[in-house]
Amino acid sequence: MSLQRALAKVSFPFIFPADWMDQGSAVARAHHRLTTQLADQVVQTIARETLEESRKHLVEHFAAHHSLSGVGRRHLRQVPWYLFAADETDQVLAEQPAFFLAWRDWLANNPSSSTVRALLHNLLLHNPQGARAMDWRTVVRHHLQQSQHPQLAMAWRRCVRFHLLEENGPELFAQEILRGETSFFALCQEAGLHGELIGQGFVRRSLDHFLQLMELHADSNSLPLNTLQAVLHGFRDAQGRLQQVVTGFSARLAEVLLRPFAESDPEEKLRLFLRDFLVKTLGDPRTHPAAWQSVEAKARDVLIAWLVGKPKRVDEKLWLFIQEANRQMAGLETDFYHLKDHGLAAQPQRVHQALHRLNAILGVAGFLELTQVVQAGEGMMGMLVQLRDKALPFSVAVVDKLLMLLTTLRESIDELPGRPKNK
Repeated sequence: MSLQRALAKVSFPFIFPADWMDQGSAVARAHHRLTTQLADQVVQTIARETLEESRKHLVEHFAAHHSLSGVGRRHLRQVPWYLFAADETDQVLAEQPAFFLAWRDWLANNPSSSTVRALLHNLLLHNPQGARAMDWRTVVRHHLQQSQHPQLAMAWRRCVRFHLLEENGPELFAQEILRGETSFFALCQEAGLHGELIGQGFVRRSLDHFLQLMELHADSNSLPLNTLQAVLHGFRDAQGRLQQVVTGFSARLAEVLLRPFAESDPEEKLRLFLRDFLVKTLGDPRTHPAAWQSVEAKARDVLIAWLVGKPKRVDEKLWLFIQEANRQMAGLETDFYHLKDHGLAAQPQRVHQALHRLNAILGVAGFLELTQVVQAGEGMMGMLVQLRDKALPFSVAVVDKLLMLLTTLRESIDELPGRPKNK
């Protein structure tokens, strides 16, 4: 028995927390690779030409004989790969009642684990909504429940945990995303939704529901700021950039976040967070108009109003300091996310780079006698020096603390007397 199968059979009475060890360690990297391999359902896609030939042969045979008797096993095992896709006449094989009954009966007598996995994969890939969609989900549910195969048993646990075979599964998965307890991509990995499943079918519908829920919370201002931050950061990559996931996702998200404030102003901390997040995601709409072209004008104008230019009476030296500090803080955020994803052992230069950036901010702040800014940065400086000198053990929790201190530093700069106020 392979190691993968042996481990898949083991049932643990507990779950390791996501940050139970330093993410940069060799053990953590090995743990991640093993988890990824065990999560992979090893579903092999089939060439389009082969599928077209198989589909043509099977459809012609079934039309002539009203039965699957005489069709080769190879053709029957390839059915899941074109079952839910429309042909050139816009016909969907999965919607034909007679074919459903015939192939269901064949699968009952030939319950190959690879065929069941392929059927589950394509159900999630296409997420059909037709009249027979629930019948197909019932077929998959039956085979997963009855099977003792380790990969099918694991797939069944995922289906139960994340409601993958339920009609309202995408809505429930959207609610899971909105809790912000883990990142979007980690949640998809845990649910076995990786590869081509990301951004299609089940995931696409989940994101549609997610945006609807976000809009409801934005209109009522009922989502705590820390939860909103966790949810939105969960869509970022290792460099802190928002991932598009599906076409138009960034633009729709910007509209959802900005639309409620077309007629009213948000609380100060929320406004500053949304401003910085959207500028980093899509750029300044005044200098990156192409990125904002798909965003409705009403929402775009909200951000532009938050990014109005320098007031006439602002001190020129203070204005230059604020501009430079914002650039350095963006670099600090990138450094911290790199450390969080790769670990100090993999990127020791990040700590030295972060110290250099922070010194650039605090040095000028001290010269300008901006005591509030200096005090806000002292805690971060102390932690970075300890990391550099190896007096403070590296952990993900330490990086989270640095990111929290960075938020405090940013707020202290935003609150400077004479700071350009957004309207």
